[in-house]
Amino acid sequence: MYVDGYCERTAPGLWGEPFNSVSNVAFLAACVALLSLLARQRRPVPPSVWLLPAIVGVVGLCSLSFHMLASTFTAALDSLSIARDADRGKESVVAACGPETSTSASRATSGGSGGPTQRR
Repeated sequence: MYVDGYCERTAPGLWGEPFNSVSNVAFLAACVALLSLLARQRRPVPPSVWLLPAIVGVVGLCSLSFHMLASTFTAALDSLSIARDADRGKESVVAACGPETSTSASRATSGGSGGPTQRR
């Protein structure tokens, strides 16, 4: 089934949402750039870090398919890829930056100082 009345859809067909379609190419470019950076690392990169560019690529492909094909199936792919992978992206960032990043962010949002604890 064809989906209309969403975003910038101007007409049926592959280029019915040209700006959304082109902007999804940025996701694919970011995926390629991140994979390239990870591949050039001298020390081993944990597998969980490779998850972030994979997520960016999947979201880009699913969103691009929706904005170009505009069917209920591709709409579901678009929404599910974003919802499912949002939390996995956070896990990948924590793996790349270390658990202290997550702890510091948690303290900052809960009103804590985020700094070292002083003992007497």
